[in-house]
Amino acid sequence: MTMSALPSEPWKDHTLTFRPAQPGDLRHVVDILSEAGAWAKARGVERWWPVPFPEAWVRPGVERGEVVVAESRSQLVGTLTLTREDRLMWGEQPPIAGYVHRVAIRREFAHQGLGGSLLGWAASEVQRWGRSRLRLDCLSTNESLVKYYRNQGFSEVGRVRGNIPGEDRPSILMERLLT
Repeated sequence: MTMSALPSEPWKDHTLTFRPAQPGDLRHVVDILSEAGAWAKARGVERWWPVPFPEAWVRPGVERGEVVVAESRSQLVGTLTLTREDRLMWGEQPPIAGYVHRVAIRREFAHQGLGGSLLGWAASEVQRWGRSRLRLDCLSTNESLVKYYRNQGFSEVGRVRGNIPGEDRPSILMERLLT
């Protein structure tokens, strides 16, 4: 993955930079994920990840270069994981998509368009790979998240049960075509 910057909009006074997370970022990524999970839980929003978020779940993605951080003024403000396959949720697929996981931002940066910027960066990266789709999954019971992803250009393309081993909760598979 390459480092890239977006124009300052909606960050009117500074630039948002994306880069692969480094081992030294691991604690910050876990903190961002834990903060997002705690916020969702406090509002009764169903999200599958535990609080605190297990560092062991993030470390392999950091080592593979799949965990990305969004940085503004030397502060990590968000994170996502971008992979070339997702056999757990999507099964065996042709190499036409990139798969987004664990999108999270620091609450102090909420409602500033950062989530859309993270997804936009992921879409650009997937296109750079020569692929035409950005995919993700989310719990079907998390209506606000499903609505958010629809507003970001994703459409439902399927449903599955159980998004982590040993659980049987319904998930929606969503996809955004990239042009």
